[in-house]
Amino acid sequence: MPVEIIQPIQPFKSGERAPQSGKYEIIEATGTATGEYRYATKGDRFPPVSRSGQVYVLREQIHALLTTTTASSAAAIGESTKTFEEALRSLAKK
Repeated sequence: MPVEIIQPIQPFKSGERAPQSGKYEIIEATGTATGEYRYATKGDRFPPVSRSGQVYVLREQIHALLTTTTASSAAAIGESTKTFEEALRSLAKK
């Protein structure tokens, strides 16, 4: 029977760089999930959080080409985007 290797959950603080592209959830200092997500491309800095002690945890890895292409596509259609998440929202509205 194959053994599944479980990776420990690594928290990231505001200002740290994303180790991989993906969907990150904001977690309270108590460990409670907030249900709030931010998207980051590998190397992006995590934005500030709303409360002291909150951290980011990777919930879903996303292929870097997809995130880069989506953000580029939003820019190409004339959208001014500050973040990848805003780029996704602007494309969804089109």
